[in-house]
Amino acid sequence: MAFAMVSLLGPGVGRLSALVGMPPATLIVVLALALSVAVFDRRSQHRRYSVSLWGVGLVLLPFLLVGSGLPGAVPVWRTVTDWIVRSVW
Repeated sequence: MAFAMVSLLGPGVGRLSALVGMPPATLIVVLALALSVAVFDRRSQHRRYSVSLWGVGLVLLPFLLVGSGLPGAVPVWRTVTDWIVRSVW
């Protein structure tokens, strides 16, 4: 549940930093929160869970696949969404 929440924070943090006029800190915030889940598991249970390690990797996967971390910034994605909007409306 924690990793699901962290993965949903990326677009909001990106928009908030753009609204305030700061450079995008999306990757830093998401990485810090994802790692905090793994650190919490380590400190509270005195062991590392594989789910924590896999979760950090899966949360960071979109940032690795898309250079900016924002899937909407990729021209291919914009073409797909334009096609979906035209076909529905």
